[in-house]
Amino acid sequence: MEKLLLKLCVLVLLHLFQRTDSHYIVDYLPGLPGRLPFHLETGYVGIGKDEEVQLFYYFLQSESNPTTDPLLIWLSGGPGCSSVIAIVNEIGNTVGKEQLINLQGYLLGNPLTFPQESNYHIPFCLGMGLIPDELYKSLEKNCRGEYIREIDPNNARCANDVQTFNQMVRNINMEHVLKPFCKSDDDLLGPHRILFGERLLLDKLISLQHEDKCASDWRKHMRYWANNPDVQEALHVRKGIIGSWIKCRKDISRITTHNYTITIHDVIPYHANLSSKGYRSLIYSGDHDLMVPFQSTQVWIKSLNYSI
Repeated sequence: MEKLLLKLCVLVLLHLFQRTDSHYIVDYLPGLPGRLPFHLETGYVGIGKDEEVQLFYYFLQSESNPTTDPLLIWLSGGPGCSSVIAIVNEIGNTVGKEQLINLQGYLLGNPLTFPQESNYHIPFCLGMGLIPDELYKSLEKNCRGEYIREIDPNNARCANDVQTFNQMVRNINMEHVLKPFCKSDDDLLGPHRILFGERLLLDKLISLQHEDKCASDWRKHMRYWANNPDVQEALHVRKGIIGSWIKCRKDISRITTHNYTITIHDVIPYHANLSSKGYRSLIYSGDHDLMVPFQSTQVWIKSLNYSI
């Protein structure tokens, strides 16, 4: 396997009650024997007019040529999800080299982009053979293409078809339809409810009953490791700032002084604006992802006259 050749800077959003500029070189981490075989730096970067919000970052230096290799900044979505997930679970070995280090473009994987994307769950399931043709035709006829956002409450036939659809896919892994579905023991949200505009956190799709098949096993280890006081001390995480580390914070508005609300639901105009300014983009979409079906990604890309 080729070594990681990109410099990597991962940012974690934290609200702090004081501002302190700091960075640390981390040579040892609990659970890893000996000195780290790569250069790791952690610290805080203040943002905002008064730097009242601080970003905790991890910086992994390139193992090739740090002076010429590009800088990759990784930001996790969620909203409110920790980028520790990326370091531990998602960042693989890769090779990249660019002569320029100024911003050239951006990459998005399976991006949630516009409100109507949820309507493509049903065509996706038809194409993957997860629902029969008869149900799809009935949904098309009775719901007239609006399965989620504008269902007529008086349209009993559409509501019945949607209920049937939900029942048929309730045991499908939305993240990857070919992987086992692992039901959570405390699934407070009930079945997937993918037709009601809710993008469930992965925790709700993981079961503790099938540790040999489900992602919960290694994610549990990550949670225990990240909450270990020795690990947080080694990473120079300030005490008493975040409390218990969790993968994704649903209460992000409550732990910050500024309420976090989603005000932008359609980012297609932003893609058009960035493109008009010369920024390159690479949008890729997995064909087994039911959360953001690839058909919906193709639709908005084509709406901007981009090639696929």
